Amino acid sequence: MVQEEMRRVLEYMSWFVNWWTSHSAVPSIAHDPYLSEGLTAYAAKQADQKLSLRNHFEIIWKDVQSWLDEKQVPGMESTFENDDDDD
Repeated sequence: MVQEEMRRVLEYMSWFVNWWTSHSAVPSIAHDPYLSEGLTAYAAKQADQKLSLRNHFEIIWKDVQSWLDEKQVPGMESTFENDDDDD
């Protein structure tokens, strides 16, 4: 279940990057060129932030599957001690 949630977060972040990118490319309805430039810059910055966050999650989550397979999550040594009791 954890892996599916991580996958969904990464997928959502990718969608959000594309959403902000598409909004930075759409001609603005504002008639003020400074406002248009600001809106475009804001959308580009949001897209960049979402992409950075997505990439960060991907990096910090890269070993989660192997940790779960080995039942050895760093910093959570006692998490799996009573794993057989739940069955």
